[in-house]
Amino acid sequence: GMRLDGRPTSSDTNSAVVDAMSEEEMMQMAIAASMNSLDDKKPTATKAAAELKPEPAIGEDGAVRIQFRLPDGNRAVRRFLDIE
Repeated sequence: GMRLDGRPTSSDTNSAVVDAMSEEEMMQMAIAASMNSLDDKKPTATKAAAELKPEPAIGEDGAVRIQFRLPDGNRAVRRFLDIE
C-alpha cells in the first residue's frame, strides 16, 4: 500500500528488494535468518552444567570417559557412571 505522504510502505520496499534478488541470494538470506533463530534457542552453558551430576572420580568402578565435539569445534571431555 501507499502511505498518505505518497511513499511506499516498508513492506513494499522489502518486497521490491526480494524481487530483485537471485534465487541464491534469497537462499543465503533464508539460511542466515534460520541461523539467527537457532542462536536464540541455544541453552546457556550455565544451565547445561547445572543439570549434570558430579563427575565420578578417575578410576572409579563403572566410570566412563566421553568426549563431546561442540558446534563451535571445541571438545569437552567428561566422566559419567556407566549406569547414567
